Amino acid sequence: MNFLSLSLEDVDMYLAYLSTEKGLSFNTIQAYQTDLLCFVREFASSKTLSPLEIKKYLKKQKTRYSPSSVIRKVAVLRGFFVYLMEEKNINLQLSNILIAPKLPKYLPTFLTQEEMKVLLKRIPTMQK
Repeated sequence: MNFLSLSLEDVDMYLAYLSTEKGLSFNTIQAYQTDLLCFVREFASSKTLSPLEIKKYLKKQKTRYSPSSVIRKVAVLRGFFVYLMEEKNINLQLSNILIAPKLPKYLPTFLTQEEMKVLLKRIPTMQK
């Protein structure tokens, strides 16, 4: 099992990397910062972070936030851990933990025949 120690310095370095190297917008950086700070603060009292703890954290996020928000949080964490693996030469096996939920798919709504007739009647005709 892999263990990891996180710091606010790691977050700052990652956000600077995203801003300078990846050219992400200010608003995107702010959203990433919020997600990462919540994550780091959740484990502030822990000296090390295990994959099991990350899994529990993500499970809790799924109960608090919409699927689209959780998808963004997972993407932020995935990018952050890839950055840490490259910069700190840490070997993390988190691919089976950082799985984003699926967004629900909705069927489109259609106009009824009556609604379509009303709509077509309201279209002005072109007369010469």
